[in-house]
Amino acid sequence: MDIGDFPSWAVGNLVDNRNRGIFAEWLVGQALGAINPGEVRKEWDAVDLRYRGMGVEIKASGLSQT
Repeated sequence: MDIGDFPSWAVGNLVDNRNRGIFAEWLVGQALGAINPGEVRKEWDAVDLRYRGMGVEIKASGLSQT
C-alpha cells in the first residue's frame, strides 16, 4: 500500500461537486500565496483561506454536476 495513491483515488475527479470546491480553494490560495508549504486544509474552518489578515470564502460552480 502506498499512501501517495490515496489523493488520486479520493479526489481525482475535479469535476465532482465536493472536489471542485476544494480545488477552487487550493487554486485561489496558490494564486494569492495564501497556502504555506506543509499546511493542511482544515475542514469546516470559519473561512476557506486567510489572506493578509482577512478571511476569504471561495465559491465554485460548474456546468457539469455529479
